[in-house]
Amino acid sequence: MITIIDPVAHTRKTSNEVPRANSHPAPRGQSDTPEPKTTINKLGTQTIEGVLVEGKRHTTVWPAGSKRGNDQPITEVSEAWRSPELQVVVLSKISRAGPDGSVFQPPADCTLTDH
Repeated sequence: MITIIDPVAHTRKTSNEVPRANSHPAPRGQSDTPEPKTTINKLGTQTIEGVLVEGKRHTTVWPAGSKRGNDQPITEVSEAWRSPELQVVVLSKISRAGPDGSVFQPPADCTLTDH
């Protein structure tokens, strides 16, 4: 069942349409778009403001053509420092670094001309 609600037009549309026999939806958990890969690295322990914390770094790589519409891989890195005693994250870091500048350079075999 699919329901579409339009709050501006104050309408609600519901469809119970059954897929046609020749359509082949992807099995649950599978899709044509590449899925991101996440790795977790333990960073050891340290003391922050007198509290013992354990660190983990999460690195997620979104492959080219993933759901974000990217044509190059995107890497996201975050760190979390958690106190086992307090059961809370004491410090969290997220990488906000931009992509490598080479992404914005024309290919070596490209010829640039002024108009």
